[in-house]
Amino acid sequence: LPIFGTALEAIYLDNPNVVIMGDRLSRKYIQYGKNLLGFCHGDMEKPDQLPLIMAEEQKYAWADTQYRFWFLGDKHHYQEFMFRRGKDFIGAKVNYLRSVTTTDAWHSKAGYIGVPKTTDLYIFDIEKGQKANFNFNV
Repeated sequence: LPIFGTALEAIYLDNPNVVIMGDRLSRKYIQYGKNLLGFCHGDMEKPDQLPLIMAEEQKYAWADTQYRFWFLGDKHHYQEFMFRRGKDFIGAKVNYLRSVTTTDAWHSKAGYIGVPKTTDLYIFDIEKGQKANFNFNV
């Protein structure tokens, strides 16, 4: 576990509402009632394959859930990053999250500039799936 993860584990040791997933797997999953949430950076996986990857890696959670979502980090792709916020695929919805970081030298050279620094808040009902989504420009 990287040192930052170790520090977070120590801080939240006695908090039952916080789970630190310290393994080195690139894709993480959380089952919340009838919701299955998948998280990854999104630079290696093809978005249309993510529902199948989720179904394969989380067979029991897939069968036990009705609402399935992927949340991807910065893919550095103009269409997906700027305009396509999400897409429904059979079995799961894939969401692209914007970054809240400032533009570094690499992103500036590549032309990934001018995107609002935005954070998202998703609210899920344990039985009825996604209830709300709020976006905050920072």
